[in-house]
Amino acid sequence: MERYQSTRIGFVPKSSSFQHSTKVVPISNPQRKIQTNAFPPLDPSLISTFSTNSTTTTTTTSFYCPPVVYSVTFTSGVYSPILCSIWTSFTASLTCSNYTSFSLNGTYDPNGYTATDRTVVNGVAIALRTSTTYVGNSNGITWRVGSCGGSELTTTGSICQCATGNTLRPCVGGASFGGLASSSCSAPTQVITLSFE
Repeated sequence: MERYQSTRIGFVPKSSSFQHSTKVVPISNPQRKIQTNAFPPLDPSLISTFSTNSTTTTTTTSFYCPPVVYSVTFTSGVYSPILCSIWTSFTASLTCSNYTSFSLNGTYDPNGYTATDRTVVNGVAIALRTSTTYVGNSNGITWRVGSCGGSELTTTGSICQCATGNTLRPCVGGASFGGLASSSCSAPTQVITLSFE
């Protein structure tokens, strides 16, 4: 009577629903290699690290968010429906759930501010996309998102107000598009750039 041996391979990539696979094969020859069911190949774009040893194979999956940039020139005293439309498209495109940072800078503050706390970064992205309220602190700056004719991002501490500081709200109408290192109402002509990655 032949002897049987069971082998089990644990290989469960995060991007799949594969379970353990077991196949029983007769061992009539002790030198015979144990056969196991083959797994289909993984999508290489989902694998960031890959390591093996004699008993296990593991994968670590990460998701890359392509950069998204809003960079326009605002003219003092002028409301631009085109810049509002570009802003609306920009905020609607913030669909990744794993942004690592965002930066706000422009003519009057070339170095600007960068947020790197991922909870805050993605909280801001979601709030901008959905025109909802959000407050979070990253890198010593308190960021606020709210609705003011459309989504507004500010560090001034108040939404839809004429406060001095850093504000971006292209859809509010009139001359109150915001501004960097300046009043957010009747601000001078300037470039403002907001980027997520």
